[in-house]
Amino acid sequence: LTPLIVGFLLLLAVILVLGLRSATKLNDVASNARMKTQEYSARLNQLTELQLSVIKLESEARLRDISESNRQLTPPLQIRLDQARAEAIQGLSNFEKLRMPPPPPKFHGTAKEWVDHWNNFGGNLQSFIDVTKDAREYSLKGFQRFKDIQVDLNYFIVGAQEAYHEVDKNMVDVNREA
Repeated sequence: LTPLIVGFLLLLAVILVLGLRSATKLNDVASNARMKTQEYSARLNQLTELQLSVIKLESEARLRDISESNRQLTPPLQIRLDQARAEAIQGLSNFEKLRMPPPPPKFHGTAKEWVDHWNNFGGNLQSFIDVTKDAREYSLKGFQRFKDIQVDLNYFIVGAQEAYHEVDKNMVDVNREA
């Protein structure tokens, strides 16, 4: 009878240890999923805010050009344009804090080319912001630079969205391993 009780207690101890180990592993998986989801959603949020600020800057610069070309009276200080430029500069600053680009969506090139594309984007955006300071230069170069930035931003946003959706698949795989 004693060996039976000892065996039963050992079996209970093994079940308890395995249960605690599984609970810890599930907590790790849930925590990892939460952190990855927050990271990807923050990246996606920053990219969409940057896109919004660039669109706003382009719209304000275009309005300035339209009013100047129609010879309308324009205020001496372009407050709305300056605010839009400040928002774009803040967005650029937030963009530069992002260390790595999202995974490339349907990008025809190597991973190194994608990272170079990501790194060059900051300079292209700064160039667009600088172009909006001068109405004449904006009318010559502004639209093409804006178009290039929009194409890049759309690629980055699609990549961030795909990475965000991949978190779920990755967590299911990790959960299966646990």
